Amino acid sequence: MSTADIALTRQQAKAKAKAQEGTFPWLALLPLAFIPVFGTSPEGLQRLLLLVQGVFLFMGVRRPVWILAALMVSELTIANYMWEFGGSRISNRLILTLVSIPLVMPHVVQRPDLGPRARSMVLVALGFLAVTTFANLVAGDTAYVLKFARYLVTGVIALILAPAAVNSSDDVRDLSLAVLVVSAASALVAVLQHYSQFTDAPLYQAIPHPGLGPDTFDTWGGRAVGLAENPIYITGTLLFSAMFLLGVVLLGDLEPRVRLLFTSILMMTVAALFFSYTRSWTYAAALGLVAMVMSYRGRYSREFFLLLILAGGVFFYWSDLQNNRYTQDASSDSSAATRPVLWEAGLEIALDHPILGVGHGRFKELSPEYASRIDRSLLERQGAGSALGAFEPHNDYLNVWLSWGTGALLLYLALLVLSIKNYAEVFSRTSEPLLKGLALGGVGAVLAFGTNSFFHNLFDSTLTVWLLAGLSLALTKVVFANPSRRRRARAYS
Repeated sequence: MSTADIALTRQQAKAKAKAQEGTFPWLALLPLAFIPVFGTSPEGLQRLLLLVQGVFLFMGVRRPVWILAALMVSELTIANYMWEFGGSRISNRLILTLVSIPLVMPHVVQRPDLGPRARSMVLVALGFLAVTTFANLVAGDTAYVLKFARYLVTGVIALILAPAAVNSSDDVRDLSLAVLVVSAASALVAVLQHYSQFTDAPLYQAIPHPGLGPDTFDTWGGRAVGLAENPIYITGTLLFSAMFLLGVVLLGDLEPRVRLLFTSILMMTVAALFFSYTRSWTYAAALGLVAMVMSYRGRYSREFFLLLILAGGVFFYWSDLQNNRYTQDASSDSSAATRPVLWEAGLEIALDHPILGVGHGRFKELSPEYASRIDRSLLERQGAGSALGAFEPHNDYLNVWLSWGTGALLLYLALLVLSIKNYAEVFSRTSEPLLKGLALGGVGAVLAFGTNSFFHNLFDSTLTVWLLAGLSLALTKVVFANPSRRRRARAYS
């Protein structure tokens, strides 16, 4: 082959790669359009969401970022879906992460660098995996140790997958668009769920439940769930996407029509969050938004701050007027009343076992023994004492601390801090509008997740913290990559 032929072949390869970058796989998201037809039952809705993931996974063979998109779709919808294989069950997200290993490995071998900030975060993640596994081994049986270690390994793989699969700004853009479409669909379904309960045709009240229990839309008292498994999970997933979307709306170089569309999706997402009637998202959103306001130095930063204050005032006024779930506290709501009881029991257990904890999953077994240390008035309020032995601690930090000890808690906090640090560094260093907006949203998203985790057991039932950490590495990799490396990344995409 002559030199001219080789040059022509290279040009054709570059042209093909560029064309591939510019083509967004709308086919993968097309099943979402059939939700009104085939998604009116839990089984039908599950099949549509699994089809979306399957198409993305198939496309990921040629472009690894779509593998990450498949995992993101799982996290935004049916995160805990279980496949049946004979007499055993395996989670859908574990299958996705395991399949990603051979698909991503060739690309990792060609470009072994996961970014300049990956080393410290991966070491923290591996340290957390080692400490928790050892603590579980000391406290529990081998079968459970392997079971929970499998979940943690899935999280670590997800963390590494993000910077391994994202190699250019085009990858970031396309992944963000995929997440936006799925989140918008979930928000739209949530809004329709709320209003359809007042009609004779509740077509959007199917919950794609993966088998965690017999929950239905009526079980949750009409609280919107969207495409998620319950009204708690939807607040985590929609806050995740809303913070990033807000950052792009504020700082992204968008055309007026696109900005209007994104703003409309953002408003619909806020409505969906409201209709979930999950109180914790309000505190999470407040902290995330405060951090974004303090970091944002745009043209309308003062107006943005005043708008948030006005929105908060309207929210609390309307909630008080409607006397809905947001105005209920521990004196009138049993769910709110159980939190202090569970937290006190969790704190007492953690203080009694500060080094290695008691092992994961033992809180319900041990918590009734600590009833005598809890204020009796708290136990008697709304019958909150019955929560001991029935519920988990409903606080990720206490759960990590009492399960695996102080070292595990510090490593978990380090994972959150490093994620915020990465997003903040990208925000201060990049001049690319999309990346800057996503970095600003990332700061808000991590803080929102951290706040939401204070009220729920999200760490051991979702991959959100691992994906947030991985996406922070992906952004640092793209922003701090030198120009020659960016060109190679586009060629291999």
